[in-house]
Amino acid sequence: HFCEHDFKADVSKCIGWVRARFLVGVGIFVIPAVICFVAALFPPYLAYETGDRYTITGPLLEQTVSQAFVTSVSELDSVSVMVATYNRKNDVDIEVRIVENDTDKVIHSSTVNAKNFEDNGWVNIDLKGAKVEPGTVYRAEFCSKEATADNCITLYRTEECEDLLFGYAMIDDEVQDFNICFKLFATEKTFKDESGLFGWVIEEKEVE
Repeated sequence: HFCEHDFKADVSKCIGWVRARFLVGVGIFVIPAVICFVAALFPPYLAYETGDRYTITGPLLEQTVSQAFVTSVSELDSVSVMVATYNRKNDVDIEVRIVENDTDKVIHSSTVNAKNFEDNGWVNIDLKGAKVEPGTVYRAEFCSKEATADNCITLYRTEECEDLLFGYAMIDDEVQDFNICFKLFATEKTFKDESGLFGWVIEEKEVE
C-alpha cells in the first residue's frame, strides 16, 4: 500500500525555514554560552568558595559566627553566605563586618535585613570595594544583636576539615574545625598558582 504513494516532497520553497530551525537550535546553546563567557570577563570574580553545605551552625542569637580567610587581592566586592530561615519570614537585622584578624580593625561594616532571605538560599552582601592587604588574615563576621528565638536565622557550614589550609570558621572567639558556606568575590581576578590554589593561603590553626 505504501508503495503506491510518492512520499518525496519539494523543499526548495521552505529551505529557508529548515535552515532557520537549525540556526535557532544552535543559538539556544551558543547564545547563553557567549553571554556566560563575556560575563566571566568582568568583575566581580569568584575568588574563594569553601565548599558544599553539610549542616547548620547555631542561630545568630547571642553569638557571632565568622569565617577567617587570607586574600591575594587588594579590593573585595562582596561576600555570599548560605542561610537557613527556619522556614519562616524573619524581620531582623544582620550585621556584617570585615575585620583584620590580628588587630580587630574593622575594614567594612554594613547591615542587611533578613525579611527577604530565602530558606536554604544564598545571600549576597555588598562590601563596596573594601580595601584589604594581600597576605593578611581577615575574618567576615555575622551577628544579630536584636535576634530572638522566633526571629533569627542561622548559617550553613561545611563538613569537618582534616586541615584548615584555606580558612576556618569561628563561633565567638573559638576556632572551629569547619568552614561556613562562604563565597568571596573580588574586583580583581585571581589565578591559580603552582600549588593549584586560587591565591588563598592560610596557616593551619589548632582547633580548640
